[in-house]
Amino acid sequence: MNIDVVYPRWEKADIGAYYGETGANLTPLLPDLDKLLNQNEHAIDKTLAIDITDQLYDRIVFVMRDAESRHKFWWNEELTVLK
Repeated sequence: MNIDVVYPRWEKADIGAYYGETGANLTPLLPDLDKLLNQNEHAIDKTLAIDITDQLYDRIVFVMRDAESRHKFWWNEELTVLK
């Protein structure tokens, strides 16, 4: 099985804009993360902790993928065809 994998060419991307956007979109998650981390391990229900962790993970992945899609790297399919 031969699967083509495309990796972003970050050396050509606007890294400052990417960092700015991801930072701005991840900052609102900090209070939820702090709340989770500051709970006494005996005071929080483990199922609730797992649910909160899963929600935070999903939100982080969404932010990172969304920012990547907005700050496209310079290579695209059209250039591949021309090559």
